[in-house]
Amino acid sequence: MIMASFKVLFDTALKPGGTYFVEDLHYQRNASVTYNVNGRRGRYRISLALQTFSHWHINLTNRRRLPGLHNRTPKGVMNIDCYHDMCAFTKYSCSALIDDPSLLAPHDVQWCKRDGEKRKELSTS
Repeated sequence: MIMASFKVLFDTALKPGGTYFVEDLHYQRNASVTYNVNGRRGRYRISLALQTFSHWHINLTNRRRLPGLHNRTPKGVMNIDCYHDMCAFTKYSCSALIDDPSLLAPHDVQWCKRDGEKRKELSTS
C-alpha cells in the first residue's frame, strides 16, 4: 500500500520542487533481514517500504548502484531524508531542467513549461 501510494502520488500529484512524506513505517514489518556483525548472526523484521527507501538512498549517494529493478530510485527523486518512522522525498525543481531535462518525468517537464509561461505573463503585466 505504501509503495503503490508513493508511485501514484509522487509521480503524478507532487509538483516539481515539492516534498512527499511517508509516515508510520514502523507498522509494516514484512521483510526479514539477516545480519552478521562481529560474529553475531541474527534476523530482524523491517518494513519492506523502508528497506526499499534505504536502497534508493544508497543509489542517490553512491556511485555504485544496487542491482535489481526494485532498487532503482524513481525518476524525479532529488533527496531522501529518513527518520525513525518516516521518510521525506524531495522532487527535483523546474530549475533542474536547465542542467539535465532527463531528471524529471515528461509530465513534470510540461508542468514546468506551463508554469514558466504563467510566470512570464505575470511579470509582463
